[in-house]
Amino acid sequence: MRTLSDVLLRVVGITKCFGSVVANENVTFEVKAGEIHSLLGENGAGKTTLMNILYGLYTPDSGYIEIDGKRVNVDSPAVAIGHGVGMVQQHFALVPSFSVAENVLLGTRDWFFRNDPEKIRKIEKLVERLGMDLDVKVPVWRLSVGQRQLVEILKLLYRNVRLIILDEPTSALSPGEVERLLLLMESMKSQGKGIVFVTHKLGEVKRVADTVTVMRRGKVVLSGPASNYSVQELAEAMVGSYEPENRLVEDHWITNEEVLRLADLDIPSDSGTLRIKGLNLSVNAGEVVGIAGVEGNGQKEFVESLMGLRLLLRGKVIIKGESFSHLNPKTVRDYGVAYIPEDRFYAGLVRDMNVMENLILNVYRKPPFSKGWVLNRRRAEENAITLVKRYDIKLASIQQPVKLLSGGNAQKVVVAREFQVSPVLLIAVNPTQGLDVRSTKQVHELIAERARNGTAVLLISTDLQEIQLLSHRVHVFYNGKLSKPLKPDQHSEISNLMLGIGWDDQPTDEHTNAYSKKNEHQRDNGE
Repeated sequence: MRTLSDVLLRVVGITKCFGSVVANENVTFEVKAGEIHSLLGENGAGKTTLMNILYGLYTPDSGYIEIDGKRVNVDSPAVAIGHGVGMVQQHFALVPSFSVAENVLLGTRDWFFRNDPEKIRKIEKLVERLGMDLDVKVPVWRLSVGQRQLVEILKLLYRNVRLIILDEPTSALSPGEVERLLLLMESMKSQGKGIVFVTHKLGEVKRVADTVTVMRRGKVVLSGPASNYSVQELAEAMVGSYEPENRLVEDHWITNEEVLRLADLDIPSDSGTLRIKGLNLSVNAGEVVGIAGVEGNGQKEFVESLMGLRLLLRGKVIIKGESFSHLNPKTVRDYGVAYIPEDRFYAGLVRDMNVMENLILNVYRKPPFSKGWVLNRRRAEENAITLVKRYDIKLASIQQPVKLLSGGNAQKVVVAREFQVSPVLLIAVNPTQGLDVRSTKQVHELIAERARNGTAVLLISTDLQEIQLLSHRVHVFYNGKLSKPLKPDQHSEISNLMLGIGWDDQPTDEHTNAYSKKNEHQRDNGE
């Protein structure tokens, strides 16, 4: 058996760029046998990019990988597995109709002997040795999320991998499943496996990790034995410092006109269970309310409910004084709500349509762009030319398919389209994700300009610096709960809440999350 001193894998000076966006910058990282090495960082810190390089899904622009002290070229998952490196990604690659055993054998030479009792027994012995709760003859569709994750791990162990990468493995698990996974990780560690535990949950890190590395904005900012660092030190390393001199909003923009009020919202998860309970919030004209939080804590369900893409179980959404218990996207749009979705190509644009067509998706049924069922293409072209110039969109032609644009220019197409109608409310979700520094600055300035002109803005972002730069007040989402309002300069409090620290001091009654601007003003002035 290997000892903790044996280095299984080392990456040296890894740099990876996507266009002008630097995802990893000169990253050095190593994993030893019999070690759980936790890789920490906020969304967008570069963790998954680094792991995809290790697993052969991406090729680094510079730097190299060593396995067992030898430099290797890992250019595919098959090559990675051949070198003993396996990865369980957040989205499982299983065939639901196949049994556990069939999924384990799929892709190996043993697949041709999948009905051989000896092959089945070999898998069962592996399950028993690791203490897994799995019946290998059961079809995967009957398993829970936690059990399906075990199948993915089992697939790698059957292939004799020595280093296992677990990318955010506890994000969708129940507390009981989390506990079983942590015990399994310790069991694999005791058998000499190296484990890379990619996460943002500090309690789990302190529980099982031997070594911890923190990444922020593509760089390693801290690395060493996990016992050397407190939870607070790890949290500060993850989120960085607050730079108040760069704020783009001013308090005098906020008016007394309430644009959005959310009253006692109960919102379901994808499975139909209660994801968010009793949520209350309000946003005034000219105000930017920032919703911070690590991805996967309820933001997706929250935004979809506001845009009429997910049914409310209970509660009211009040837009400009009009109350709704059921919404649909057309109603939301008709009331002057603009929406910048997180995934510009999947949810924000029609990839095969050209720029001109994408720029009128929210107005093509209205004059002057149409009369009856007839589209006025001349006005659509004039509109596109005007918006392309105003928002500095770089393209070959307004007839160019939007899928051929860079990420930054595609995002500016979304922003230009949404802002052309002078919205009363803007809902922006991670609006600068994946953009370079210049494009990020432009989008930030455009959002701030809308607020200055009286638009109410609800900014949902996993980037804390973005939240602090643009928000008048900040709430944090964690595990389906919304915190009390905080000022942008309450950096430690916000970052701690994002990482699950300090929630004992937050409101517990479902009605106590209701904070209007008046409530906040009274609290700040001791009224």
